[in-house]
Amino acid sequence: NGEVVSNEPTLTVTVEADGAYTAVFEADPTIVFSAVRQASSTSIYSPNGQLLRRNVTNLKEALRSLPEGLYIIGGRKVLNRK
Repeated sequence: NGEVVSNEPTLTVTVEADGAYTAVFEADPTIVFSAVRQASSTSIYSPNGQLLRRNVTNLKEALRSLPEGLYIIGGRKVLNRK
């Protein structure tokens, strides 16, 4: 398809107006590390859109209580690894 794929690590940081941010580090196309800082509270959804946690204020504790996997937090995909 003519697309150029780089094997270089990338860091993408998105900062919202309220100070919340999402940082995604890709060292390899198959491995993605993500960090999310929320401004106040947020909700956690499964990849199919099912609400799992509402009004989460402590994201770290909420992710600890969930099994490893992919979640949608603040409109971003987050991989939960323990």
